[in-house]
Amino acid sequence: MAAVKVCVVGPAGAGKTALCKLLAGRAVPETPTHDPTEGVRIEEIERDVHARTVSVQLWDCSGNLAQDQSSHPALRLGLDALFLVRDAKDPRGDGALEPWHDAFAAGRGGAEKALGTERCVVVRVGGDADNGAAESARAPTGALAGARVVRGSLHAAAAIEALVAETRAALDGVLAEVTRDRR
Repeated sequence: MAAVKVCVVGPAGAGKTALCKLLAGRAVPETPTHDPTEGVRIEEIERDVHARTVSVQLWDCSGNLAQDQSSHPALRLGLDALFLVRDAKDPRGDGALEPWHDAFAAGRGGAEKALGTERCVVVRVGGDADNGAAESARAPTGALAGARVVRGSLHAAAAIEALVAETRAALDGVLAEVTRDRR
């Protein structure tokens, strides 16, 4: 089976690169820093889904939506799933992710079909359990309605472990959808 392609998108500084590195088992700095991605970085991982090993490519895409618009068709090519990452403290809420969803998941005609929300995951990074819990637990609306939701922090070891575990579980759910559809 060909590798499953997952684009990881969202505003600059949201935590996309750190999340991709963590999912790949790589370390991230204890003090978060922002090293903007130019273009795309690809992490390759393997996951076990229904007793089968699935190769996954995590495409960590630049957080500059307007500047990189010309590369979106190439990034969408062969896209199987979409992780939309945002800062949980962003006052725009999940609305900050809708332009990303529109650019990557909406169908473009021809052979390129729209990506259903069952293959989209909203990742809300930042905050803590007592700060903004109601907002971070809210189900996505609009174009993102029906997407899986992951929330957590990149600021303490236990919180990072929980975020990675929850993100892996969401990824496994998406991979189950993809592999079922490929059969």
